Formats: sequence, structure tokens, C-alpha cells
Amino acid sequence: MDGISTHIRMIDNITPILNTISNHLNIVNSAFQSVYEVASNDIDSSSFDAVRSQIEAATASTEQLQDVMREAANIEWVTANNIEIFNGNNIERYTQEVEAANEMMRQMTFVQEQISTQAANMKLLPSNAIDDINGMGDRIAALRSRIEDVQNSRIQVIGIEQANSEVEVLRGQLSQALQVQEDMNQALQNMDASGANRAYHQLNNIVNQTERNIRDNINEQQNFNTEIVNGERAAGGLKRMIASVVGAFTVRAGISWLNNL
Repeated sequence: MDGISTHIRMIDNITPILNTISNHLNIVNSAFQSVYEVASNDIDSSSFDAVRSQIEAATASTEQLQDVMREAANIEWVTANNIEIFNGNNIERYTQEVEAANEMMRQMTFVQEQISTQAANMKLLPSNAIDDINGMGDRIAALRSRIEDVQNSRIQVIGIEQANSEVEVLRGQLSQALQVQEDMNQALQNMDASGANRAYHQLNNIVNQTERNIRDNINEQQNFNTEIVNGERAAGGLKRMIASVVGAFTVRAGISWLNNL
């Protein structure tokens, strides 16, 4: 953003200077032309021809530069979509994070349905493009379901603070996906197959990363559940062992008491 802003400010500042330079060069050119006409019969004019050629080239370059600068000044500025930052603590913030992520997933599902409709109506797209776009809708629906499942038990696995951070990162990924979806939708509306394809690959990369993250979370949840089950079994085994040891000592104590009678 800073680079583009500096570039635009540079255009605003340099344009008047370039106009002044161009005007001066034109004046100098006219002056040399007058000198040439007066003195052409008395001195070698080759030096004047060279100077005039240089000045005319400089003037043409200046005008060309002005055209380029004016064209650059008409660039389109796209404002970044920043995700909302929640400042709550513990479970309050987690609730906000989860609700926001779920809303983004609902929006992604809706937009992808629009994209699929646009693609179906775009007769120029090959069949594999339609399959990819429809398949993306299925992946988003499955991802939405898996995210909701993970959110319900994530806190007990990693703790509230890390869970909050994870969902915030997830929202960042979903925000990027939504922006790319809009780009794809716009490309399809403009009958721009190449632009739609580029947007599809960007969306595919984002969804791939999100799917891997959710897969790792689910694996971690399964490992956690296994540890809990194993811990309960170990506790039950320890309890039975203690009971048997206590029983053995009780029997031995009883036999010893009888022998002492």
C-alpha cells in the first residue's frame, strides 16, 4: 500500500515539472531554429542539427513519459478486507471467533453456489472446469461440517487460548477464500475464463491448506480421546490391582491371626 501511495504522490508532484521541462525544451528548440536560419550560410550547421535532434527526442520522450504517468494514475485501487479482531477473553472470545467463522463458512457456501450457477450458464467453459467448480462446492460443504465438529471439542484438547488463536487464523484463511470467490464470480460474469481459472487455483490452494489444518486437528482430537480411554483403563486396572493386594493382605492377616490362637 505504501509503495502505491508513494507512486501516486510521485505522479502528482512530477507532472507539473515535466510540463515545465517540455515547455522550456520547446522554447529552446524554437530559439535554435531561429539561430539556424540566420546563421546557416555563415557557419557549419551540423552541430545545430545534432542539438535540435537531441532536443526533439527529449521533448518526445517527455511527452511519452507524461502519457505513461497519466495512465498509471488511473490504476484501480482495491481495498483489503481485514477480518474483525475480537478482544474478549477466554470462552467469551471463543464464542465470538466460532460464530464469525461459521458465518464466513455459510457465506462461502452461498457464494460457491452462485459461482456454480454462473459456470453452468457460461457455455464456453469445458466440462472439466464445471466439474472442478462443482467439486469445490462439495469440498466447502464437507469442510464446513468438519470445522463445526472440531470446534465443539477443541478447547479440551489444546486449551482456550490456543483454541482462540487457531480459530482466528482460520478466519483469516476464510477471508482470503471469500475474496478469491468474489474474483472468480466476477470473472465468470465478464466471460473471462482465464481469470476464473486463476481464481479457482487460488481458492484451491487456500482450501487445501484449510483442509490439512482441520485434518491435523481431528487427528489430535482422536489421539486425545485415545489417551483418555487408555488412562481410564489404566486407572481401572490399578484399582483392581490395589483391591487384590488389599484382599491378599487381609487373607494373610486372617490366617496369621488364626495360627496365633
